Amino acid sequence: MLIQICQVVEANISEGPVLYIKSGSPVNLTCYVKDQVGTVFLFWYHNGRVLDVDEKKHRGIDVFTDFGPKSTISRLFIAKAKLSDSGNYSCQPSYAAPANITLQVLNGAKPAAMQHGRQNAGFTTAACFPLVALLSFALLV
Repeated sequence: MLIQICQVVEANISEGPVLYIKSGSPVNLTCYVKDQVGTVFLFWYHNGRVLDVDEKKHRGIDVFTDFGPKSTISRLFIAKAKLSDSGNYSCQPSYAAPANITLQVLNGAKPAAMQHGRQNAGFTTAACFPLVALLSFALLV
């Protein structure tokens, strides 16, 4: 007998959905993943491309991830944002849809009408895992 066990997995970036930052300022993006099965991996993307070790080093980006039993927190840190750091960032955990934020790095002062720090709704998905149920010998008799 095959039984599907489904868990709700939520991922969101707390600074989103849009963050405006002045050029030269630090950027800290925080991805929260709440799940019951444990996140196996988490990748950060910039404009659809994975931020691998070489690219993070070249661009001056640090990522710190804490994998917990029921939640994962990952922080992407840019010490001095450049115009080229603008774009879409997403964190992609195992078993969940990605959470996204658009980062706009501005030359000069931030316009007063622009806001940042709004909560990103994130995504919720169901992660299903097959489980083989073994019948006991008592049921077979």
